[in-house]
Amino acid sequence: MTERMDRTCLDAAGLEAVFAAMAEAVDKAGSERRAMLLGRLAMLLAGEVGDADRVRACIAMALAGLPAAGE
Repeated sequence: MTERMDRTCLDAAGLEAVFAAMAEAVDKAGSERRAMLLGRLAMLLAGEVGDADRVRACIAMALAGLPAAGE
């Protein structure tokens, strides 16, 4: 883990492990429950972060990083 300002951040290996766990959970949830899983995960993580401004900033970054609709 690395420090960034006042918080601890995952390094590349940690992010890769989290991505793999998320991908596995999405597969287990299946297409019918995927959105519910991701929404629930987002709310749980937002609660862990404990800072609404940081969570909103992450939401904006995630949305901005998506390809345009239809791509």
